Amino acid sequence: MLSMLRVGTRGSRLALTQTHEVIKKINAFDDKIKCEIVQIKTTGDIITDRPLVDIGGKALFLKEIEENLLQNKIDIAVHCLKDVPAFLPDGLIIPAVIERSAHEDILIANHSLLNLPKGSVIGTCASRRKAFLSNLLGDRIRIVDMRGNIDTRIEKFKRGEFDGIVLAKAGIDRIGMSHIITEVIPKNLMLPAIGQGAIAIECREDSSQIIDLLQAINHTDSYICITAERGFMIEMHGNCKTPIAALAEIKNGVINLEVAFAVPNGAKIFLTSVSDQYINLENTQQLGVKAAKIIKQDIINSEYLEVARELFNI
Repeated sequence: MLSMLRVGTRGSRLALTQTHEVIKKINAFDDKIKCEIVQIKTTGDIITDRPLVDIGGKALFLKEIEENLLQNKIDIAVHCLKDVPAFLPDGLIIPAVIERSAHEDILIANHSLLNLPKGSVIGTCASRRKAFLSNLLGDRIRIVDMRGNIDTRIEKFKRGEFDGIVLAKAGIDRIGMSHIITEVIPKNLMLPAIGQGAIAIECREDSSQIIDLLQAINHTDSYICITAERGFMIEMHGNCKTPIAALAEIKNGVINLEVAFAVPNGAKIFLTSVSDQYINLENTQQLGVKAAKIIKQDIINSEYLEVARELFNI
């Protein structure tokens, strides 16, 4: 019988908010379980003066947390799913997510996205956002790398370091800052990151009692959708250097998956969508694989094959 859980997380305001959200779900299911929050500083938190792509990618926000899991210093870990790489370390699994919140990207600026003045400096560190912004606005704007947690990024905008910043709506909503959003960017202009808006719970694959608990609080539809999206990412060998995007939605038992690969400079965005009846998680992941194979074939038939080869195996 579980009586105690050590919950590993980063120490930012957003990370702690997400962790409390998970603990609330656990205690709603079993209020006898005491949860202890263990704050862990990651390499991604320590190194803030270089772009993520230059230091190892978003996995650096998980590295020390996952090491603590594998060393049995914590029992579960809470992550933004969009930060979780395609392949987990041996011995770790993600058996649950809580209900997904907003999947969209948002703009904080003094103008709407399509009306940004020429020369506007826009902050983001995500290769996906850079590519989509470049595709939309070309050389009308200058995109500059921006690191730091949400509060830091907002302060940089307020100080005038940027004319606009692009962030995930879910994070802004969770820390109660929705009022500063200038524009919610629709998916037809910027398809979201894989897993964006979902909170993942990771544990050791041999922790059967914990897995049972987490599966009891798992949000089934959200898990189905992220399984399709991550199936696409795995087949594409996606990482933080790869400008890929995906959004799965389920309605009346049918999964619709929209995916994209953007040429890094925004010159071309490859898009496709696939649908299938939900049967099980294996067929859901295969839907993502199917979408990836369509995108890969489109790339092979295009003038951008060599560019894509520099990013992943094709």
